[in-house]
Amino acid sequence: MSILGTDISGQGNHLVSANILISDKMLDRPSNNFCTVNPTDVQTVSKLKEGNLQCEPGMNRSRGTFAVSTGKWYFELLMKDQSSGALQVGIAGVVHKISADDGNEFVRISHPSANGNGVILKVGGTATDNLGAVVNGDILGVAFDMDAQEISFLENNAAIAANSTDVDFSGLSNTGTMAPHIINSSGRRSVANFGQDSSFAGNKTAQGNTDGNGFGDFFYEPPSGYLALCTKNLSESSVIPQEHFNTLLYTGSGSAAGHRGLGFRPNWIWGKKRGTAAQNHWWITDVTNINKQLISDNDGSEGSEANGTAFDPNGFDTAGNDLFYNNNSPYVVWCWKGNGTNTSPSNTNGSINTQATNANIPAGFSITAWAGTGATATIGHGLSKAPELIIVKNRDDDDNWCVLVIAGPYDATDFLRLDANNAIVDDADRWNDTAPTTSVFTVDTDNQVNGDGDTYVAYSFHSVEGHSKIGTYTGNGNADGVFVYLGFRPAFLMCKKISSTESWWVVDTARKSFNPHIYGIELNATADELAVAKDLDLLSNGFKSRKATGYHNDDATYMYMAFAETPFKYANAR
Repeated sequence: MSILGTDISGQGNHLVSANILISDKMLDRPSNNFCTVNPTDVQTVSKLKEGNLQCEPGMNRSRGTFAVSTGKWYFELLMKDQSSGALQVGIAGVVHKISADDGNEFVRISHPSANGNGVILKVGGTATDNLGAVVNGDILGVAFDMDAQEISFLENNAAIAANSTDVDFSGLSNTGTMAPHIINSSGRRSVANFGQDSSFAGNKTAQGNTDGNGFGDFFYEPPSGYLALCTKNLSESSVIPQEHFNTLLYTGSGSAAGHRGLGFRPNWIWGKKRGTAAQNHWWITDVTNINKQLISDNDGSEGSEANGTAFDPNGFDTAGNDLFYNNNSPYVVWCWKGNGTNTSPSNTNGSINTQATNANIPAGFSITAWAGTGATATIGHGLSKAPELIIVKNRDDDDNWCVLVIAGPYDATDFLRLDANNAIVDDADRWNDTAPTTSVFTVDTDNQVNGDGDTYVAYSFHSVEGHSKIGTYTGNGNADGVFVYLGFRPAFLMCKKISSTESWWVVDTARKSFNPHIYGIELNATADELAVAKDLDLLSNGFKSRKATGYHNDDATYMYMAFAETPFKYANAR
């Protein structure tokens, strides 16, 4: 094993420690990473220096790499240089486009304002003015409580003004997940410290204050109970992602074969041949009939080509015909665990007793089967939270797949077609304009969801922190695309432009483990795997578009569903 920094080429170009100052050392290590300004979520990335902590004049809007929904958190910002314009610091929601304040959800302090002093700015609220001046060398502290929905601003460890403490931001419409927020105008330079460097890149004498858990290096001691934004302080995910979702790749042998290595017994598998010949997407679940499959790229009824398929504690057996094992063809299979057994009891929470409901409550996923009545009804989904995404298929008739998305601006008045590229449609005949609850979802009278005497299956999902995320975002239509915060590195990502026509699109880290990711599969088509430049970066905390493309980054609204490879708490230690 070579020594770190050694050039093994034999050319003698070894890395040495020349010109490295004590202030260049950071507390980041594989076991504990600290927040920085996010270079993938900043308006002008070239204005970042000093390990993405120094914000140069004209950097404009930015967010941090950490976003949180609970807990008390603290960070500092050094006013390094000022000549003109304003410096603003606070927190902002993670769902808006970083390029504009229009519709942003934020609370932040601005120095100076039009009167030469500072103001507190809050979307949807009133501004607090006359907070006094901030000068070069001052340190602004930001302490925010996500549980109480309050934020305090400090100047050199003292409240900036009596009315600047405990600013209520509960009135913001999007406070579910928020991140540090910094704006540097053309005449302002600042250096952030999220706990990794109380010298602010050598501009101050380090003080070495830690948070209550003993983490961080702050200039001032954080207020009691407030913590550094570092991975050690993040909570553990309630599930281990690989125990509930995984992807298998295999090459067909020309005959039935076993495929192992999942680490769990699946209850639903979704497969697609990746080769040169177009072929359908097939969905198999033991909640309905493991010997039959549905095809998600068309409206066909349940078929019987899957006859002989089997699930076991570590994988599955393919059977039937070349839909599943064409000789020498590569396949991808995405696999989900329900309750991990073939036991799927009836659910009696709805007005229709289900034929079977197999629920993985910790992972926020269930499969439900029922017989339609032709009248408005409720169906028990078996989860503990209201689903954000529900996919329904009539198993008996040639009817479109129907998708309900509860995210962003969309609700139970709308539906999508999984087997088509259509935009979202407003129609009460699918969900009766009724949002799912913690126990049931509603189906109306359309034959696609509840025809009299037909049988149906529904796949229901809700987000689970560190494991899965369902949401919407707005693209920007350029090569420096939007960043979407997930709180984990995705192993699987499904996107759909829903404000206008575009195909469903799926990527995963099994087929391509490094960035940029270009191997997409269209969910609503039989087309081959797309090895074209639709660049997408799958990152430790979310994903970033690197191309103007209809698949994920037009100036349009998109929905997504993602499943984790690794929670953010551990993703930086790859």
